[in-house]
Amino acid sequence: MNNAQFISKRKRNSVIYQPIIYFIGLMFIAGIVPLKTSAQTADSANLLQEESTLTIKGSSTLHDWDVEASEYSVIWQIPENWFATAGNWRDEDIEQLEVSVSVNSLDGGRNKMNRDLREALNAEKYEEIRFSWRTFAFREIRDSTATADISGVVEISGNSRDVDFHSEITLSEERRIAAEGVVELDMEEFGIEPPRALLGMIRTDPEVELHFKLQFESASN
Repeated sequence: MNNAQFISKRKRNSVIYQPIIYFIGLMFIAGIVPLKTSAQTADSANLLQEESTLTIKGSSTLHDWDVEASEYSVIWQIPENWFATAGNWRDEDIEQLEVSVSVNSLDGGRNKMNRDLREALNAEKYEEIRFSWRTFAFREIRDSTATADISGVVEISGNSRDVDFHSEITLSEERRIAAEGVVELDMEEFGIEPPRALLGMIRTDPEVELHFKLQFESASN
């Protein structure tokens, strides 16, 4: 084959393949043909609420107290492969972490205490306590357990404050992920006056702790 024939063949091939390449490119852009990437698509993990607890603990000049939330939601978008092995856990895989707690569901076991708490939190106007994440970073991952440093924003009674805390993350043999930790809060920083009783003789400390023990399973279950 001489040079002229070779060049002519290349031109013919270009004419034939160029529309095909252009068409395939359009398919990729339209999402008809998926591009392979190393990142995993995140999905919302299912919260097993019956096996989870969310409790606020505090103290007063009379005794310690605690209230438990019975209505709350957690949106945690993580990849499916997190439930296979902790070796798949990556900070950058998390796409969302949001928590909402119904103030009216907080129950301390005593009617007056519940009323005082809801009044202090202005439950009629602000029905939920909310948390929205900003950063999530794993420390060293060992076997099926790791500690995560978490930061975000808590909103209570219409006031927002930055918070930092850590959580122990564990993967069980049943392929469930548990998250456990404590968030320290100061009610006065949210403009909340701690409840008082008996003409102020009994005072509630402004510092409280939000204890969480959450169980999740794969969204595909």
